[in-house]
Order: sequence, then C-alpha cells, then structure tokens
Amino acid sequence: MISTVITHCESSDHFIRLTAIHWLSDFVILAHHLLLSYSARMIDVILPSMAQPDEEIHKASEECNENLLMLIRDTNEDFDLAGIIAVIIKYLQSKTRTQFACFKWINMLVKKSPQEMSKHLESLFPALLRTLSDESEEVVTADLEVISRLSVDQKQFEHCLNEVVRLFSSDPELLNKRGVLIIRKLCVYLGADRIYTSLASILKDNNNLEFNALMIKHLNLILLTAAELKPLRNKVQQSRFETESRDFFLALYPSWCHNSIATLSLCLLAQVYDLASELVTALSEFQMDMETLLQIDKLIQLIESPIFMALRMHLLDHEHHPHLIKTLYGILMLMPQSSAFNILKNRLSCVPQTPLPQSASSLIARHQSRVSPAGKDVPVLKNDALLKIFLSVQRKYEVTERSTVL
Repeated sequence: MISTVITHCESSDHFIRLTAIHWLSDFVILAHHLLLSYSARMIDVILPSMAQPDEEIHKASEECNENLLMLIRDTNEDFDLAGIIAVIIKYLQSKTRTQFACFKWINMLVKKSPQEMSKHLESLFPALLRTLSDESEEVVTADLEVISRLSVDQKQFEHCLNEVVRLFSSDPELLNKRGVLIIRKLCVYLGADRIYTSLASILKDNNNLEFNALMIKHLNLILLTAAELKPLRNKVQQSRFETESRDFFLALYPSWCHNSIATLSLCLLAQVYDLASELVTALSEFQMDMETLLQIDKLIQLIESPIFMALRMHLLDHEHHPHLIKTLYGILMLMPQSSAFNILKNRLSCVPQTPLPQSASSLIARHQSRVSPAGKDVPVLKNDALLKIFLSVQRKYEVTERSTVL
C-alpha cells in the first residue's frame, strides 16, 4: 500500500496528489521505523513537491518533509543513508524551496551520523560546489554554511579549498560574480586566518598565472575592505612588531607577488614602507597594462579611506618614515595624470616640509615596537629576499606576455 501512496504523490491530479501527501505524512507519524526502508523513495517524491506553486501541496509537502526528518533523526535503527544522499544530490540544483530542504537534510545527517556522512563526501561535495553557481545569493550562503560544516576536519578543509580554487579556475565568471561572497562567508564560517593562509599556500604553487593574478586581486580587495576581516587587517599591521603577525605576512607574501599592486598594498598595510619603496622602483622596470593602472587607481582611493588612516598619520612623521614618502611619490610617477593622480598629489601636498614635534606617546610606541609583547626581538623582514621573490614571479608574467605576443 505504501508504494501506491508514494506513486500517487507524483500524480498530475491536484486532489490525488494532495491526498497522497497527507496520507504519507500520517503514515510516517504512525508507522515510524516500519517505513525506514522506504525513506529514500519518500524523500524523492516529497522534495520536488515542496517547490510546487500550489500552496496547498507546498504546505502539505513541507509538513511531510518535517515528519520524515524527525523519523530519520530520532531512529536508532539502520536506514538507507546512501539512498537519501543520492536523492539530495539529485535535487540540489532544483528550485529554491527544494534546495533549502536539501540543506536541512544534510545538516541533520551530519549532526546525526558524522562518521557515516564522511564516507559519502566524495559524491556529495561536487554537487554542493556546483550549487555555488546558483543565481540566488541566499542559496549560495546556505550552501556555503553546509560546505563549512562538512569541512571542519583538516583533511576535508584542505580538500574544500582546493576544490573551490579549482572551481574558480575553471569558471572565472563565477569568481568575478560570486567570489567575494564565497570567500567572505568561508572566512566567517571557518576562520579568516585559516582561509587566507591555506589559499595563499595553494596559489603559491599554482601554474595558472592569469588565474593567480585575478584570484589574488580579489583576495587582496576582500582583505582590505571586508568588515569581517578587520581583525586580519589589524594582524597584518603588526607585522613589524609581533612574530605571529610577521609569520602571517610572510605566508601571504609569495602568492601575493602574483599581483604586483596587491603586493604593494599588502606592504603598505603591514607598514613595511622600505620594501614597498623597492617594489615601486621594481614596477617601473615592467610594462604596465590598463588593468595594473586601474588597480593603482583603486589603491589610491583606498589610501584615502579609514583603512589606511595609520599610513596617512605616518606622513606627519616623514623623518622616521622616509620610505613611505618615496613610495607614494613613486606611485605618483607611475600614474598618468588623472583624478586618482590628483588625489594622491593633493595628499602629498599636505605633508609638512619641516619635521613636527613628536608626542611622548609616539616615542614610547616607537621604542615598544622594537620588541614583541613577549619581550623578544621580532626578526627583521629580509627585504632583499622578499624583493627577489617578487621579481621572480613578475618575470614569469613578462615571459608569458612575450610568448603570447610572438
């Protein structure tokens, strides 16, 4: 009889379909574990019904789905987990209501049987990644929450990020359209420090130069502007003062070298002005395309934002930050005369010509910056080695551009 009811849940007749769904819902409540063997089949007919425009069928399907969820959640007996996951994968690219029901099923199953679910990630994960291309931002956000829940384990976390990078590499349009949302949400769910360190490690050894430059451009802009990443920005700003922050800067730097302006902005944020000055000089040796000039334009706008307030205040103390002045004038010389050129020129015109008296707090802060909070000297960043890394990566792009022209 139950097979007949399940079949009628897909009927094209409104009355028959609605009645069958109500009956199925009641059977789930009354029969409990006796229906466990039919669980995948029942879910297979209920999930698509939840997306029906008919409100009666939608509500009845939603109620039946909740009863099925509770049946599986509360049972201590074996059930067809593989069959249920196959059904969920089938409908992950369905309509919005059905997609959210699928996410709810996955979350419940992960909570109930984490070890058993780990055996099915190989088939489930690709389907979840494909859902990141969905038009609905709400669906993408919910999908990312599920992906993050499945990526708590270090091995699965690394697999997750490698697959996300591979997805972006194969679909640059997705990176441009959804990259910011995806990366920001992953940072919220899995930890920004962890995400950025791992992505930097992956990209450092990636041979797709064009993709690396684009990916770093997005990562850098998110780092500089996203509200969720303010603690990470604060960490980068302490790179000269704290060993942990210095190590984080060094973890990002090699991969950031795939995008010259991102590297420059990272150095400015880290207040490593001497290295930034050398990078600007090095940039003059390479041909600058329109994309690079647009990124410089954006950097100048960001220098005028609250993110770089500390940098602007350092302009008042140019005696102790001469490399900052040189860096900004160097950027000015790289730029054609434009609105961004005038913005930076006007900012530099505000720099006092004579040194201003320093407050006692500034002198104390400068002294304290020489040691870490633990009282140990923070190793000095080796600019020569870092500059060599930058030049080595940038020359790869130069060779690639030459071969393309030829």
